[in-house]
Amino acid sequence: MKKKIVIVTGGDTNFFGYIISALASLESCGCSRQADLAVLDLGLSSEDVRRLAAAGYCVVRSEATVDVGRSIRGYKTLGQSGLLPRTELREYFPGYEVYLWFDPDAWAQTPDFLDTFVRAARVHGAAIALETGYGYRRTFTDVKWWLGNLSLAYGPLRAARLAMKPWINCGLMAFRADAKHWAAWRSHYLSTLKRTGKHLDQHALFGALHIDRLDVGWISPHCNWICVLSPPRWDIRRLAMCEPGGAERVLSVLHLAGPNKERVYQLLTSTGEKLSTQLTYEAVGAVRRNIRANFVE
Repeated sequence: MKKKIVIVTGGDTNFFGYIISALASLESCGCSRQADLAVLDLGLSSEDVRRLAAAGYCVVRSEATVDVGRSIRGYKTLGQSGLLPRTELREYFPGYEVYLWFDPDAWAQTPDFLDTFVRAARVHGAAIALETGYGYRRTFTDVKWWLGNLSLAYGPLRAARLAMKPWINCGLMAFRADAKHWAAWRSHYLSTLKRTGKHLDQHALFGALHIDRLDVGWISPHCNWICVLSPPRWDIRRLAMCEPGGAERVLSVLHLAGPNKERVYQLLTSTGEKLSTQLTYEAVGAVRRNIRANFVE
């Protein structure tokens, strides 16, 4: 029986391993008891699709719904429509009340994020996490990418005003089915695509929210923690990745945004020691199992 909420992840075949990990983490947290899990095929291989279908997941292939131009269409490996299908989740997976997009390079450590996003989306129409976590540090390249693309998309004057707003991350976001945010985001996406020739999905959403003055439920960064901006702290007692700093709240979702998703982090632990590990779902799981095994011994 179809649930009222769907969590959609997806990507091309290069992200297949991450898709599997994201789904496994959601299953492990019990999110599949509250929401259906689905996959948007943005260029998966036939074998990838077969494996996902065999595991019981609904997989829907994205199709080009607009002519984005021949030069744009070949942009990286995003398929014919780039990331535009994310603005069309209602059409690909009809019949739900709330849609939550979950980037494939993110994974869930606890299910807390789900209720948080869904409640906010039901009240405000949309729920989006801020990039304002404790200790977040951006490189010059990060700032150049964000501000440069804002300027390309909206012109220098409007971009300067938008730049005063807190950064967002659309790797996790939830929209209510009847929210006007869908149409606004799609409109901004297509207009910036036409103007710049680039798939600026995050910038387009940011512009739509602030220029069109849309209501938003802003979500705490611990529900979409960008690890490369501020590495978490490992809590040995709770066997969990937590926020750095004084609060040390357990992170609900760890997001491996950026190009080096397999990098090894040197983390500070709750006992003041150092832990060297990747932050993938599998690597953190291995750390947890090793500690438990040593404790039993």
